Amino acid sequence: MELVGALLLTILLLVYFFYRMYSIAEQDRRRRKRAVKATAKIIKIGHSRNSEYTGEVIVHVTLEVTPPNGVPYELDTEWWLNPTAIPKMEVGRTVAVKIDSKNPKFIYSAERWFTDSNH
Repeated sequence: MELVGALLLTILLLVYFFYRMYSIAEQDRRRRKRAVKATAKIIKIGHSRNSEYTGEVIVHVTLEVTPPNGVPYELDTEWWLNPTAIPKMEVGRTVAVKIDSKNPKFIYSAERWFTDSNH
């Protein structure tokens, strides 16, 4: 009987885990769908690290984001880049981005050279 209980608990935890993963992915899809075009100037490039699973490089950047209404704001974020895109990340460069219209802390690169798994 204990084995059945343990198996049931394991199944329930797996269902919950996959539901949460789906829910997070769905939220991200909604944010991307409602995102608006903008630009961001790279102010600072901070520490970076390699992703253990994807082969991408996770780079901490500080951006000056200029939304369509023209009122710039500063944002610290991490971007996941293909290693071949690293040379294109330079302080002072302005890049195309998309901003979540409901929460401007969520931004996504709109550059073709950017591998956006983002975050």
